[in-house]
Parts: sequence; C-alpha cells; structure tokens
Amino acid sequence: MPFAELRQRMAAAITAFTDAVAGRVAPGLPWIYLALRRALIPTLVWLVVAALFFVLPQSREVLHGLSEPVLQSFAEFDRTDRSSINLWALISYVVTAVVLGFAIWYSARLLSTVDADRGAPNALEIEPGLGGLKVATTWYPRGLGVSALAAAIGALIYANYTPRLSQWLALGLAVLAIAGPLLVAVGRLLGRDAPSLKGKVCIAIGALAGIIGFVLLWMLHSKWPIRLWCIGSAMLPALLLSFLVRRRRMFAQAQRHEGHDAARARAFGDAIATIVVLALGSGVALLALALLPPVVMRAYGSAAAALLFLAAAALTLSGAQLVFRRFASNVPGFTTATLAIVAVLIAWIGDEDLGGEKLAPKPQALLVQKAAPAGAAASVPGPSRPLYVNAHGGGLRAAVFTAQVLARADDATCGGFGKQVAAFSGVSGGSVGIATYLLARQELVARGAWGTCARDASGKPIDTPLADIVTGALVQDHLSPVISRMLAVDAPHLWGSPVRGQALLDSWNGALIRSLQARFDDSKADDFAAFALPMAALTGGLDAPPAVYFNATDADSGHITWFSNTQGGVAATYRQAARPVQLSVGQAVLHSARFPIVTPAGAFALPWDDKHTARLVDGGYADNSGTTTLFDVFALSGNTAPRVINIDGNPNPDSPCEKDGGNPPLLTGVRGLLQARTAHASRAVERLARRTDAPLVSVQLDLAEALSREPPRSRSGRDIDVCRRVARAQQAPLGWYMSYEAAAVVAKSAEFGVERICKTLQLQCEPAAVKMPRAD
Repeated sequence: MPFAELRQRMAAAITAFTDAVAGRVAPGLPWIYLALRRALIPTLVWLVVAALFFVLPQSREVLHGLSEPVLQSFAEFDRTDRSSINLWALISYVVTAVVLGFAIWYSARLLSTVDADRGAPNALEIEPGLGGLKVATTWYPRGLGVSALAAAIGALIYANYTPRLSQWLALGLAVLAIAGPLLVAVGRLLGRDAPSLKGKVCIAIGALAGIIGFVLLWMLHSKWPIRLWCIGSAMLPALLLSFLVRRRRMFAQAQRHEGHDAARARAFGDAIATIVVLALGSGVALLALALLPPVVMRAYGSAAAALLFLAAAALTLSGAQLVFRRFASNVPGFTTATLAIVAVLIAWIGDEDLGGEKLAPKPQALLVQKAAPAGAAASVPGPSRPLYVNAHGGGLRAAVFTAQVLARADDATCGGFGKQVAAFSGVSGGSVGIATYLLARQELVARGAWGTCARDASGKPIDTPLADIVTGALVQDHLSPVISRMLAVDAPHLWGSPVRGQALLDSWNGALIRSLQARFDDSKADDFAAFALPMAALTGGLDAPPAVYFNATDADSGHITWFSNTQGGVAATYRQAARPVQLSVGQAVLHSARFPIVTPAGAFALPWDDKHTARLVDGGYADNSGTTTLFDVFALSGNTAPRVINIDGNPNPDSPCEKDGGNPPLLTGVRGLLQARTAHASRAVERLARRTDAPLVSVQLDLAEALSREPPRSRSGRDIDVCRRVARAQQAPLGWYMSYEAAAVVAKSAEFGVERICKTLQLQCEPAAVKMPRAD
C-alpha cells in the first residue's frame, strides 16, 4: 500500500475518532463551559469548601468540638454528659452554611446569565448546544449552591461520627443521610406538573435512604442534641433545592414576580448593585465579629467564620468579574492589562507587614507588685538544682502536653519538682507550655500555693491546682479569634500591621486569666498579670528563679534569637551578647511560636543595632528542640551533676499507629526538609545528653500508649480501635484548637510522662491519675 494512501486512511480514522468523541462529550460541554469559565469563581469556592472540611484533619476536630459545651475549666469536662453541646457555635455554623449555599448559587447564577451573549463559543450559539446551555444555566447554579450546603452539612456529620466509624463509613453515612431527602425533593420536582414514574421511583428510593440514614444517625451518636441537629441539618440541602426551584411561584404569589425563565439575564447595573450590597453585608458582619473580644469569636466559631469569608469572597469576586467582563468585551486585553498593573503595584508597595503585638501592662497585678528588683531574677543554679528542661513540638497539642507534664510533676511533689529546675528552654508549642506553667505557678504561689497538699490513702494528691489552671488556659478555642482576624482584616489587607498575631496573644492571655479566676474566687481580671508580666519578673514563684529561654528564628540570618528572664530581661543571638530588652512574657513566647501563615512574622527592634528591625519566625526553624541554647547555660552554670528532661510534644514516630505516608511525587522534597529539621533536633538532644554525662530523661507524647492502658471495650461493649482515637487527638501541628476529648488523651500521656520522670530521677511523688473518657 502506497505511503500516501496509508496516511490518508490514518487521517480519516483520526478524524472519525475525534468526531465520535466530540459527539459523546458535546452534551456535557455547556456544563463544563459554565463550570470552568463563566462561573469559575463559585466553582473554585465550592472546591475550597470540600477541601477545607474533608481534607484538613484540624477542620474535622473543630466540627467535632461543636458537640462539646464551652467550659470554664477543663476539670468540668464530663464524658458521660449526653445533653450539653456548643449550641451557639453549632447554630452559627449551620446558619452560615445556608448563607454560603445562597451566595454560591447567586454568584453562579449572575455569572452564568449577565452578559451571557458576550464571548460564548459558536457551538453554544446554535442548536443543540444552545438548548443545552440554557438547561445548564438553569441548573448548574442551583446544583452548585445546593452541593456546597450539602458539603458543609456532610462535613458536620462526618466529623461527629468519627472515630466511632471509620472515615469511609462516616462519609458514606453523611452521603446517605443527605441524599435521601434530596432524592425525595427531586422526585417531587419531576412530578410537579404531571404524574411521573421517575418521580415516584426517586421519592421511594429517597424515602428509604433517608429513613435508613436517620436511624443510623440516631443510633451511632451518644448525644441526643447532636443526633437531632445532624438529622435536621441533613434535610437543609433538599429544602434549599426546593426553594430555588419554586421561589418564582412563591414570589409571584407575594406579588414580587421576577419572570418564569430561570436562565434569563438580569440587567448589568441591577446585578452589580445587588451583589455589592450582599458582599458588603457579609464582609461587614465578618469584620465586626473579628474586632469583637475573643470570647465572642469563640461563640461564633472558626468554621462559621471561614464559611462567612467564603460567602463574601464569592460575591465580591463575582461582582469584580462581571465588571471586568463588561469592560473586556469592549476593550480587548483589558483584563490582562489590569492584572499586569496590579502585579506591578504589589511588587512596588508589597513589602511584608510584620506583627507588632503588645499587651497592656498591669501595674496593679499582684505579681507586678511583688516583682523583685531588675536583675534579681534567675540566679546562678547550684548543685541543689540539677534539672534542665527543654520542650518542643508543634501547636496547641505540644503546649498542652508540656504544661501538663510540668504542672503534674509539681502537683505530685507539692511544688518540689519546680525547685530543682535550673533552666527551661522552649521552642514553638513547647515555649507556650513552659510559659503557661511558670505564669500559673507564680500566680498560685503568690496566693498560698498547694496549702497543706492533702493526699489520699494511696499517697496521690487529692487536688491538682496547677494542672487544672494550665489545662483550663490552654484547652480553649484559640483558633477562632485568629481565623476571624486573618480572614476579615489581614486577607483584605485593610491596614498596615497584621492583627491575627495580636488575636492569638489576646486569646492566650484572656484564657489564662479566666482559668485563674475560676480557681480563685472573688478575684478580678486585673488581679492577674498573666502573659503581660514583664520577662524580667518571670520567676515561676521560686525564691531562686530558674533561667528561662524562649527561642525564635531570625528570618534574615536563619540563626536563633532568644529571650530570657536573666539579667533583668535580655535578648541575644549566637553572635551577639545578651542585651537588655523590655518586653512581656507573651511577646517573647509569641515570637517563639510564630507558625507560618497562621501567625505573621514579628518585628523585633534589635538592641544591638537600632537601625535594623529583625523579622522573627517560629523558633523551630533554627533549633527544633530548644537544646542549643542550653549549651550556653551549662557553660555558665558550673553544675557538676546536671540532668536533662527532654519534653517532646510531637507524636511518637515509633507508635504502632504511625503509618507510612507513601511516596507522593511532589511532596518528598518538602518532607525531606522537615524531617532533616527533626533529625537535627534529635541530634542536638543527644549531644546535650552526652555533654551532661548523665542519662537523658525523655518524655514523648505517646497517645497510643495512653489509650492502650485503658479498658479495651467501650461502655456499649464494642471493641475500641485505639488508632482511631489517636487520630482524633493527633491533629495537624499548626492547629490552635483542641477538643476536650482529645486533650484528655494528651493529659493521660502526660501522666505517664510524670511517672517516668519520678522513677528515673527518684523523686518522691505520686502523680494524680487522669480520668480518661471511655469511648461510646
């Protein structure tokens, strides 16, 4: 066969194949055109909702926390409680999810209809493409809004039915519960004009699926309010669909008739005016919430704040796209030119804004009035104080674990443990835990400390005041104030300094004060210095105060910048000698725990260079263990028999519940960088242990160990999957939220850590047992 003839046959076959594929795909092209071009913004918002609540573990933990009441103290947590929930946050989430569904539907509808005749492909301007486009224009916005609401409600069900169910079973239960009412709604719509066999079949299948789903929702959760909320919320997507389809008839009956064609285009000016009003309303609501005290945002919740931001973003960006589309239709290249100008402006004036967080001083606070003269703090340790403590780990989980270990060790020894510590060095979440422990201890000692330190017949302390205070301060929703201000203020960049770091600092400070007030009756908030205490006055309530170091990272040099209470409050680096600084404990700790994105980089005016401002980030970048600074402490202390306690608030990598993450092709390099940092931290701890020439006392957060000592069966008699409960408590390290249930598991692990410290160091202590909540 001649080559030319073979080539012609191949060309004909390729043409026939592509035409056949195009014919098959053609019915879906109008939908793809709307999703990926005209209504791209609401489509992307929908994807963000799905990823936010089904991919991020921290989001599941936040939604699970809606089933727990807001408590004044962690000691109030009762796992057997079957009726108390976080009602206001739950209402806020569900209502805001409905608002988001409406916002996505409305923005998609406007983008699909306003100026729809401008720039449409030729294939969609003639039949059959024109008819398909009309159908897609009617139903795609409805489907997008309804599915966004379904995703938000499904995430609520999914989060609250794990880990009792595996993730796939919980996801299947959420789909079944939501799909049942939706099928009933679709069946009713199919038969609204005339009886329809398809409609009857849909109604029958939907009713059966809904009944099965609702029965399972009722059976598989221990709290009846959550059962009712999940069942009621599962019907909301179906109600929204019915409303969107029938709204024109409803408006006609109310003499507010808009017309009968859902695909008709609204006037450009009318659409822009409406969308501006809606976007401003949602934006102002979010801004108002963000600027209110942290306690208000905790009541609203971080999940609801994220949904409200997405609703405002969908409306705002959709309005901007409509304006750009109108100009671009008359001025070719207008959109591209505008984006280029914006990029140039960002490059010109887009310097990073740094956090300048502060806490108002409290001269009337008891600790400030009792503060020793500057320079008296942190005396040189002697042989009677042989212990050196370093603490590290990510986020609130590490902070809770560190503070629990230290506080329970002191409670078990009636304060004797703290008297033996010569120095503390913290990084990241470990710094937050050390600071909370020392501040709470100092406030407690100033008010009588442990009193008679009563014990039961077995020798265990009856009361654990220090552990109760630190846990009540840390086991709070510190994420909501940060998220709200990040979304409402920092993301739109309304003014210079970012405020989310200040929100986190205020949240820590307010939570510690409330926890102290719960402990000491008839006290006022102004009686407690809390995180506003100057670094120079940080003593931990000890006559011979320990040296305390909070380690941050200089983003420009990559080296450690540390803050200490020694010499009247100082700062230093590896190349700069200690210089006096005036800052609060909260400022120093925040510099040490500045997680990327969640907390902005901090501005620090260098005392050794008044012409330069350092940009400080999380201390874990330079030293992920906190031990590097302790080398200098040993060089100065002259202690001949030191012992090092290494508190690691990261999950135990050797736990049987740790799984191999596989080999993701794009993330292996990032994983290598993070693991190298962890490996360097481990090596630093080992070098420090060799230098002390004494066995290292290592306390590792091990949730599987804590749960393995509990009864293997739940109250209902089923076997408990330990690793599922570990996954509940072992959330993303950047999170500043932890449920009470997860915190109880962390506290149990801390109890075992104290047992290890007492046994290794031969301390006379009997740590109080943590009451672990049994699984349902």
